[in-house]
Amino acid sequence: MLKGVGPAALRNVAQIPFFEEEGILELLAQLPRNAGANIDASAISAAVAEAGRQSDMAQSAGARIISTADPEYPSLLKRTKDDPQILFVKGKLAEAPEKSVAIIGTREPTEHGKIIANRLTKFFVEEGWSVVSGLALGCDALAHEAALDAGGHTVAVLAHGLQTVAPSRHKKLAARILESGGALVTEYKFGQEPLPTNFVKRDRIQAGFAQGVVMVQSDLVGGSLHASRASIGYGRWLAVPFPTDLDVSRSEPKIQANLLLADGTPKEKAALLKCEQRDLERIITLRSKSDYARMLGTQHPAEPQPAPVQEPIGDLFSISPAAAYTSAPIAAPTLPPVQPPPKVNRVNQILLEHIKMVEEQLEVYHRGFVEHGREIDQNNHYQQLMRDFDQLQESLRRVRELEFTLVQEQKVQQP
Repeated sequence: MLKGVGPAALRNVAQIPFFEEEGILELLAQLPRNAGANIDASAISAAVAEAGRQSDMAQSAGARIISTADPEYPSLLKRTKDDPQILFVKGKLAEAPEKSVAIIGTREPTEHGKIIANRLTKFFVEEGWSVVSGLALGCDALAHEAALDAGGHTVAVLAHGLQTVAPSRHKKLAARILESGGALVTEYKFGQEPLPTNFVKRDRIQAGFAQGVVMVQSDLVGGSLHASRASIGYGRWLAVPFPTDLDVSRSEPKIQANLLLADGTPKEKAALLKCEQRDLERIITLRSKSDYARMLGTQHPAEPQPAPVQEPIGDLFSISPAAAYTSAPIAAPTLPPVQPPPKVNRVNQILLEHIKMVEEQLEVYHRGFVEHGREIDQNNHYQQLMRDFDQLQESLRRVRELEFTLVQEQKVQQP
């Protein structure tokens, strides 16, 4: 709302301790010189008035405005480079946001595309995942409706403000999403109408909400490729259903991206997704129902060469919250070694439990910022927690890679 203060400047503001206690002028003084160079008192006054107006409209609409500083902000989205600093939300976000998948595709799917959209959505709902899509015609609407029909949770990411629904024919679908405990989400303020450029950003946000993207069907220039490219760019997976022989024999235009990503050359695939060839390992080609589980078990579906976990993870979890504010040395037991599939599952579980406990410890520190002062972020134990959290995430990735490799080896060995 202030000209010159965009997403990058807002990220800087969000990183300032106790920024919510600072005045606007104090915050502007801490931004890069070019960010607030032409902001005067009248511009600030107008922005404050508009912020109040947006807050009032959100309240009247039964919506809320959240930022990256709020616990409710989607964790997966926050980890991307495109995370909007502010979201307008109506309804309920997923209770387990880490278990979210974006299911998107052409506005004009073939009959097989419609079947696949429904089948894949039902699969994820049965696994307890939230389904994210864009409320557009075609595959988006099919995904939302299939999720609702299966009793699941779904989130519609919009390319406009919450004062409207586009396309208008999906007003009833939007209402049904809210009535069923889902959510409508947008980065655009009340009053913003849909513009062509908004849809590209909307597609990226869909990918940001999810562990991965299922591109049901798309041609070689379809809008669905925006979310697909974003998912690969965020280091996440992209699932591509393989077309039926009938659609292939008819040379259906809406399956051409699927065909290329399934059977094209690495150079062709990388060109379409605008990525490096090494990133292509995160493409999952769905040739049958037996491939569906690959989307749940790994973020890197190719056959990698897993490296062993070399460093032990410290036992950060036996200390009390009060002790978390000290920098006393901590014991460092070693994680269980990686074993064949049954044991791999156990290591997976241990790592997830450790990650959860690290997150709980970090939350103690975040509360400590308010209770004990800004020097907390210099605490040695807090910094160690951050390092260990990153290491645990990497260890989990490696274990999941190994799990997938072992499963593939077993399939090859079967008579």
